Amino acid sequence: MRADMGMKVLVSSTSNRRIARARAWLEAHEPAEEVLIVGANLDAANEVARDVAQMKSAAFGWHRLSLTQLAAALAAPTLAARSTVRRGHSLGVFHHHRSQQE
Repeated sequence: MRADMGMKVLVSSTSNRRIARARAWLEAHEPAEEVLIVGANLDAANEVARDVAQMKSAAFGWHRLSLTQLAAALAAPTLAARSTVRRGHSLGVFHHHRSQQE
């Protein structure tokens, strides 16, 4: 495992610059190394991962999520604890789960 596992965030109005930096960052990682690629949407994250994986011939430790999927995954335990959504339900649509006492 790499010692420099810091998070990198690049802000640029130019998508080509963001994609080039993301590719360079991924190229510096091993194909089996655990990384999380977060894109504006899942297709964008998949495309960057696929392009670099083809160059490396493999990538099996790389996880891809959209920003919305990441937010939902991070919020899920708290929402489930508050009974806002039931565990295991998709967070694409939010439902308020009422207890029988309400």
